Amino acid sequence: MREYFSTLLVIFMEIGEMIRQVLLERGITVTDFAKTLSCSRENAHRILKKETLDTDLLMKISEVLKYDFFRAISESRHGSFSASNDDNE
Repeated sequence: MREYFSTLLVIFMEIGEMIRQVLLERGITVTDFAKTLSCSRENAHRILKKETLDTDLLMKISEVLKYDFFRAISESRHGSFSASNDDNE
Protein backbone atom coordinates (compact mmCIF):
# COMPACT_ATOMS: atom_id res chain seq x y z
CA MET A 1 0.00 0.00 0.00
CA ARG A 2 2.84 2.41 0.87
CA GLU A 3 4.48 1.70 -2.52
CA TYR A 4 1.19 2.54 -4.24
CA PHE A 5 1.03 5.99 -2.62
CA SER A 6 4.68 6.78 -3.40
CA THR A 7 3.97 5.83 -7.01
CA LEU A 8 0.99 8.18 -7.06
CA LEU A 9 3.16 10.97 -5.69
CA VAL A 10 5.66 10.47 -8.50
CA ILE A 11 2.99 10.38 -11.19
CA PHE A 12 1.53 13.70 -10.06
CA MET A 13 4.86 15.39 -9.31
CA GLU A 14 5.10 18.88 -10.74
CA ILE A 15 8.03 19.68 -13.01
CA GLY A 16 9.36 22.29 -10.59
CA GLU A 17 9.53 19.67 -7.86
CA MET A 18 11.35 17.28 -10.20
CA ILE A 19 13.94 19.97 -10.93
CA ARG A 20 14.25 20.74 -7.21
CA GLN A 21 14.95 17.07 -6.45
CA VAL A 22 17.70 16.94 -9.06
CA LEU A 23 19.26 20.12 -7.66
CA LEU A 24 19.14 18.74 -4.11
CA GLU A 25 20.63 15.40 -5.09
CA ARG A 26 23.46 17.12 -6.95
CA GLY A 27 24.08 19.72 -4.25
CA ILE A 28 23.30 22.64 -6.57
CA THR A 29 21.98 25.77 -4.89
CA VAL A 30 19.17 27.86 -6.35
CA THR A 31 21.70 30.68 -6.77
CA ASP A 32 24.00 28.45 -8.82
CA PHE A 33 21.02 27.14 -10.80
CA ALA A 34 19.99 30.72 -11.59
CA LYS A 35 23.52 31.58 -12.73
CA THR A 36 23.63 28.62 -15.11
CA LEU A 37 20.31 29.72 -16.62
CA SER A 38 21.40 33.38 -16.73
CA CYS A 39 18.35 34.44 -14.74
CA SER A 40 17.68 35.99 -11.36
CA ARG A 41 17.39 33.94 -8.20
CA GLU A 42 13.74 35.01 -8.00
CA ASN A 43 13.04 33.61 -11.47
CA ALA A 44 14.80 30.36 -10.55
CA HIS A 45 12.54 30.07 -7.48
CA ARG A 46 9.50 30.67 -9.72
CA ILE A 47 10.62 27.82 -11.98
CA LEU A 48 10.83 25.50 -8.97
CA LYS A 49 7.21 26.32 -8.08
CA LYS A 50 5.83 25.64 -11.56
CA GLU A 51 3.50 22.77 -12.38
CA THR A 52 4.41 22.97 -16.07
CA LEU A 53 7.14 24.62 -18.16
CA ASP A 54 7.57 25.73 -21.74
CA THR A 55 9.42 23.01 -23.67
CA ASP A 56 12.19 25.40 -24.74
CA LEU A 57 12.90 26.34 -21.12
CA LEU A 58 12.76 22.71 -20.05
CA MET A 59 15.21 21.81 -22.83
CA LYS A 60 17.60 24.52 -21.62
CA ILE A 61 17.32 23.27 -18.02
CA SER A 62 17.89 19.69 -19.22
CA GLU A 63 21.03 20.76 -21.08
CA VAL A 64 22.38 22.86 -18.20
CA LEU A 65 21.81 20.13 -15.61
CA LYS A 66 22.71 17.32 -18.04
CA TYR A 67 19.48 15.60 -17.05
CA ASP A 68 16.77 14.38 -19.41
CA PHE A 69 13.60 15.75 -17.83
CA PHE A 70 11.59 14.68 -20.86
CA ARG A 71 12.53 11.06 -20.22
CA ALA A 72 11.93 11.54 -16.48
CA ILE A 73 8.43 12.87 -17.16
CA SER A 74 7.69 9.90 -19.37
CA GLU A 75 9.04 7.48 -16.78
CA SER A 76 7.16 9.22 -13.97
CA ARG A 77 3.92 8.41 -15.75
CA HIS A 78 4.89 4.77 -15.21
CA GLY A 79 5.95 5.28 -11.58
CA SER A 80 9.73 5.08 -12.00
CA PHE A 81 11.07 8.64 -11.56
CA SER A 82 14.60 8.88 -10.17
CA ALA A 83 16.52 12.09 -9.58
CA SER A 84 19.71 10.29 -10.60
CA ASN A 85 18.33 9.11 -13.94
CA ASP A 86 20.51 11.15 -16.30
CA ASP A 87 21.80 10.67 -19.83
CA ASN A 88 25.12 9.24 -18.66
CA GLU A 89 23.64 5.98 -17.45
